[in-house]
Amino acid sequence: MGSVIFDVQEVMESKSRQIILHVIGCLAFLSIPLLFAPGPSISWHMLTIVPTQRELFSNVLMIGFFYLCTYVLIPRLYFNKNFALFSILAVLCYLTITLLPYTLIPDTFPHGTGMMSADNGTPAMPDRRLELPIIFEFGHNLLRFLVVFFISLTMSVSAQWQKTQQEKMKAEVSFLKAQINPHFLFNTLNSIYSLALLKSDKTADAIVKLSEMMRYVINEADKDFVSLEKEITYINDYIVLQENRFGKSINLSFSVTGDLRGKKIAPLILITFVENAFKYGVNAEDEESVISIKIAVVGSELIMDVANKKVVVQLNMTEQSGKGIRNAKERLNVLYPSSYILTINDTPEDFSVSLRLLLT
Repeated sequence: MGSVIFDVQEVMESKSRQIILHVIGCLAFLSIPLLFAPGPSISWHMLTIVPTQRELFSNVLMIGFFYLCTYVLIPRLYFNKNFALFSILAVLCYLTITLLPYTLIPDTFPHGTGMMSADNGTPAMPDRRLELPIIFEFGHNLLRFLVVFFISLTMSVSAQWQKTQQEKMKAEVSFLKAQINPHFLFNTLNSIYSLALLKSDKTADAIVKLSEMMRYVINEADKDFVSLEKEITYINDYIVLQENRFGKSINLSFSVTGDLRGKKIAPLILITFVENAFKYGVNAEDEESVISIKIAVVGSELIMDVANKKVVVQLNMTEQSGKGIRNAKERLNVLYPSSYILTINDTPEDFSVSLRLLLT
């Protein structure tokens, strides 16, 4: 629940920043006619001048075109390669932006006089902008229209790329999780099968442990983040299951220190390194098995050190060596792109993994 609240707050803050930036950009764009109007200073009197009113109205229409283009025309027509309809609608928008201000805001005096009366009734200097023909407005608006279009296109392409990347990352995480679950089930059933062959009294307890672990996998594995306490419990259950299988033939050291409360972590990442240690560090028949697993939480950082002595193991022909470690590294790259340090030491005699992970 905590991670969901965190995600919602982060999304709301991001949307608030976007709204503020859009408001500032629109206000700055609307202020252009006032900033570049003739005269020694900016005053509210400028809003009574017909050319300024037309340019302000034109800018409002240009802003409307920007959002129409960004959220409708480009995503639905341009990206779908419906260029003919897109071009027709864009030309209609351009004509509307250019002609509508002239239609709705007519001159207040006969065209061509170019004279305006001052407040005291005496003739004022002519406003030269009123003498410019409407063809000038077509050229003047064309440049602004193209600039607005390319800004809209750039933002739309960037948003489309980010959406594609997010979908790609979600697909990668889903694919990696799908690989993890069968791998876990195969290893655990192997352990219980070994207990059953030995007619061990621990077989029933092992089946109960397996059901608890499978319940965790089914309920939690599809989430982005889970409680660190639950994840550690899952790891502890797995270790107990392996101890039931191998008994005293393993020299095992397992410790957890630090405050786990309130911490969140991506599910089924840590277990990969633990599974790897048992998979390649245990051969109860021929060699001494030594495994050390240490997990510590220091502030908001998780530190995990797993080491095992290498033994000779027999792998199935269909099972790839090191596949779990590669999957874990890929998930870390997707979920914690700049928040982890993974160090792997692989020697002929020993294998060790050190993970430093910034928790949420």
